[in-house]
Amino acid sequence: MQRGIFTSRSRKLFFLRLTLRCVSEKEKKYEGSFSLQNEGEGTIRGLVYPSSYRVQCAEQGFDGNPVNIYYTYDGRGLVPGHVEHGKFTIVCNGGEYDIAFTAIIEKPFVMTRYGKVQSLEDFKKLTYRDAAEAVKLFRSRDFFEILKYEDTRIKALYNNMRKWELDQHALEEFPGRVQAEREDFFLTLEEESRAFISLVEDRKETFTVKKKYLGISGD
Repeated sequence: MQRGIFTSRSRKLFFLRLTLRCVSEKEKKYEGSFSLQNEGEGTIRGLVYPSSYRVQCAEQGFDGNPVNIYYTYDGRGLVPGHVEHGKFTIVCNGGEYDIAFTAIIEKPFVMTRYGKVQSLEDFKKLTYRDAAEAVKLFRSRDFFEILKYEDTRIKALYNNMRKWELDQHALEEFPGRVQAEREDFFLTLEEESRAFISLVEDRKETFTVKKKYLGISGD
């Protein structure tokens, strides 16, 4: 956050440049504030106008020194990755000023002792850093927060694994199975056809099906 200073003939005002970070779905609304202060004498009186309809100020008018502006950003209905640039316009007895803000909608996350886990890539790093912490998260229902915006096939894979024991072996197996689910593959037969003529009794035969993806094949 950067400190901005604005000077008029009678007042020297300063405040902080804003970056709003919101978590959609989980917190719904982000609450924050910024300060406006006259470094000289006298109070600051005026109004604040946000450029976005998603921003609501607790009080539109203000009078004091310093002045604290409290606001909320409503992130409901927005998807992770959404970015909005806007500004607060301050009209006061010291002049008119714009304070820029950036609202960023983040993915839902699970907080661990090592920080946020927001994706399977973050979870993979956690398994390398602290296997016990990773297993604990893997077994908890909080893990669904990490999978919220993943492919439905990966969600189904985890749901099926939850029906069985989510032990260390399952944790080690999960990343490889996720990788396989994300890759396109096709099936091949070693034979194009096989003929059976004049059969008089049951006959048991086998054939081999191979799955191939990204240059790797397996039976």
